[in-house]
Amino acid sequence: MIFEYKKKNIFEYMRVKSIAIRFKGRASAWWEQLKKTRERHGKARINYRDKMKNKTREHFLPFSYSQTL
Repeated sequence: MIFEYKKKNIFEYMRVKSIAIRFKGRASAWWEQLKKTRERHGKARINYRDKMKNKTREHFLPFSYSQTL
């Protein structure tokens, strides 16, 4: 909802940071480790919500989740 309100004023990379700030516990630790691993391997930062969402789903949702739906 915040992004819809401020759609024109928030850059995509700032949206990813805004979402990451809301991670707690295991999710926060996972995100920090993912960023460090990507940097160590020379991969680009995740700057788009869609990629962030996909990575989060890959890690936290069970493999059979989409089949169950």
